[in-house]
Amino acid sequence: MKMHSLLLAVCCSVGAIAGTVPREQISADAKWVVHLDVDSLLETQLGKFVGRELVDPKASKLSAALKQQFELDLDWRQIHSLTAYGTDFKDPAKANGVLLVRSGLDVGGALATVFEKLQANGGGAEVPLRKVQDQPFPIYSFQDSVFGAALGPELFALAHSRAQLEKAQRILSGQAANLASTTSLPDRAGQPSGFLTVAIADTAAAGAGLPPQARLLKDALGAQLIAGEKSDKLFVNAALDARDAAVAVQLQQALQGVIAFAQLTELDNKELKQLAQAAKVGGNEKTVTLDVQVPVTDVIDRMGKPQKKRRAQAQKPAECQ
Repeated sequence: MKMHSLLLAVCCSVGAIAGTVPREQISADAKWVVHLDVDSLLETQLGKFVGRELVDPKASKLSAALKQQFELDLDWRQIHSLTAYGTDFKDPAKANGVLLVRSGLDVGGALATVFEKLQANGGGAEVPLRKVQDQPFPIYSFQDSVFGAALGPELFALAHSRAQLEKAQRILSGQAANLASTTSLPDRAGQPSGFLTVAIADTAAAGAGLPPQARLLKDALGAQLIAGEKSDKLFVNAALDARDAAVAVQLQQALQGVIAFAQLTELDNKELKQLAQAAKVGGNEKTVTLDVQVPVTDVIDRMGKPQKKRRAQAQKPAECQ
């Protein structure tokens, strides 16, 4: 593994989001939030499969490389949660946003160790890792495009700029307004709890780049999606807030029409048709809801097909010998 890829993996592998969305840690002007509760995910059938089959094989290689080159021991299962939020809908490489990683890992200490060892070895052109600030807290920069800092005992933050990290620190210290002080992204107590939450405050801006079939989002004020697992079913619950009751009825009818079309049309995509058959549209007053439940075993089987195919291909040379 090249050194710069290794360092980037160290930064990106640290993170997770736990329990409910940590609104007090998110900027009041956030336009979108994505919260992944890793602890809850790993307690589900789907999470156990993902951890065992998809994450563990890659994480073990990364851990071995970190151990060999920097004498670091990092266990990804110590990650508790990941929370990402942004104040616009720009391209991810240019977006104004922050990723908060809550874990039992000392990421700040690990970066300090890597930096010190690189300094002792004379650095290198392939490792553009710099410490751009010592006080009031250390900030590290990777290729001047990703900035990272420890903002608490169990909290590490990543952003595209130093200014975004400094603002994140002010939010955590109470010197800047947080999401809990606003209603732009309402806390929907009525929705089920899950391991993934996605919330959007300005669906018109978010849907601007979507295909015409999805432009109905422009008629909604906000949206929230929650995914989780319950009683051997993987569920997705989405809620759309409309401007008024009339718009809510239009949104509900539009969703019902899309689902009916998918159910009645002869589709080659069986998975899509099954999703349409499992979808239910509802709502009240200014809110429209969409619920989908599918057997978690079906999802795991679908996700496991590429792994089974690769294993079969890997066994062929041995069988031919």
